[in-house]
Amino acid sequence: MDGREARSPKLSRIKSLLDSGATVNSFGQESHFPGLAALRQNFAGAFCAEVEVATFYSQKNHQGLAPHYDCVEIFVFQISGRKRWYVSSQRVDAPVVGYGKATWFDAAASHAQIDLEPGDVLYLPRGTFHQACALSDESLHATVAVKMPMYLDMLTTLGDIAPNLDEIRGYMPIGGPVVWAQERLRFLEHLRKALEVPAFAEALQKLLITRAGL
Repeated sequence: MDGREARSPKLSRIKSLLDSGATVNSFGQESHFPGLAALRQNFAGAFCAEVEVATFYSQKNHQGLAPHYDCVEIFVFQISGRKRWYVSSQRVDAPVVGYGKATWFDAAASHAQIDLEPGDVLYLPRGTFHQACALSDESLHATVAVKMPMYLDMLTTLGDIAPNLDEIRGYMPIGGPVVWAQERLRFLEHLRKALEVPAFAEALQKLLITRAGL
């Protein structure tokens, strides 16, 4: 996280970063640790959602990430060491990556202080500001990010099948913005019919199942 990209690891640079207290964030460890693979599969099956597992190694009194919120549901599993979490009362409603205005952290907002021991689990709802710092010399935890299906997925799927629907391909009447605004009820009726097309349900189901890896 020093702003430089390295396509191949340089051991001297890694050692220097670790000696300075850097946090290590790693993805894809399920291929090496069956327990993480089972964790991901169980969450995907329980929520019927796309799930990503990451691991974080951090060192005492070194904070890896600034206060932030995630656009997905987060479950933290403390594996070894101890870590203190500060969970703010500040929360962003239904955030989606790449959409909406940036929300800045309010340091004056009240927060809960939660210390995790090995075996503890912490749930961080989507949009909740949080930060953490290791209490022990070393700390290792895994996060399970659950990307729940959204109504937005329906619009994405509708965009895929809409070109095949006669009504959606039809022209809007001539008349400019005022007339076009008046067409919204007719458009909603077109959408209702589109949602009833069997191909839409099949496409949506395929999208969500594929994302969940089920």
